[in-house]
Amino acid sequence: MLQEAQAVTPKPNSHKWTFDDRRHALAGALAELADVEEDVDAYIAAVRATGSEAGYTVEIAKRLLKAGRAQEALDWLGKARVRHNRDLDDVLYHSGWIKDEVTDLRIAALDALGRKDEAQKVRWTSFTETLDADHLRDHLKRLPDFEDFEAEERAKEIARRFADPHRALAFFVAWRDLHIAAQLVRDRLEEFDGRDYITLGAAAEALAGKHPVSATLLYRRMIESILSRASTNQYSYAVRDVRNCESLAGQLPEDSGIEGHDAFMTRLRKEHGRKSKFWELLREGA
Repeated sequence: MLQEAQAVTPKPNSHKWTFDDRRHALAGALAELADVEEDVDAYIAAVRATGSEAGYTVEIAKRLLKAGRAQEALDWLGKARVRHNRDLDDVLYHSGWIKDEVTDLRIAALDALGRKDEAQKVRWTSFTETLDADHLRDHLKRLPDFEDFEAEERAKEIARRFADPHRALAFFVAWRDLHIAAQLVRDRLEEFDGRDYITLGAAAEALAGKHPVSATLLYRRMIESILSRASTNQYSYAVRDVRNCESLAGQLPEDSGIEGHDAFMTRLRKEHGRKSKFWELLREGA
């Protein structure tokens, strides 16, 4: 099988076969067969036959790691691109941060090689760059006794000051430190983008029980974002969040420092009274 894969591999610097469907189909079939036979080298040869092996670095590393070839896996991971970008203009209501699988595999490879200190460094660096709660947990549980508390406090301070408030909020919710999450909402409310419904919606739901003020502020942020953009296909979401605000209204203390629910709705009517579809949907659900 390896010989077949090599036979269809394009020559260096040649683009003759780049868009040859038959070559790609054969290479794909060979890769599947290689997986069945657990032949990593044949899989790599098949991938190379596609002429786009750079797109398969993670898949190759996974197979090498499973085969006990951790150093080779690490070498391949050095070619992979890390992705943790946010672009809310392209994807509404979607947290644009992508779990960094490359880092997970790097850590696994380093652990397999017995390079524990390096693996710990990667976990910590990953946390400081992305606020990945899983990497922080794994880092802390490998620290000597009594060092984990200080490291956790240091991590929380990093998260509080993190440039992206959405990542910071998501971290504290995942960490189940809702007190800090609630304070973060109050401190950095104007920085939150109401279009990030996944992050803000999950946080509002988590905070609603014991922190109704912060939960209400997040729901309002999302409502006003939809209405300000006149995003008619999302009015139903705004109506749902108005209902969430209604359910929390009775829990808002008089000294909360924010508008009461009635005042908020009056302001919405004043600023967005012409968005008839929204108000119709709101009445229908009354």
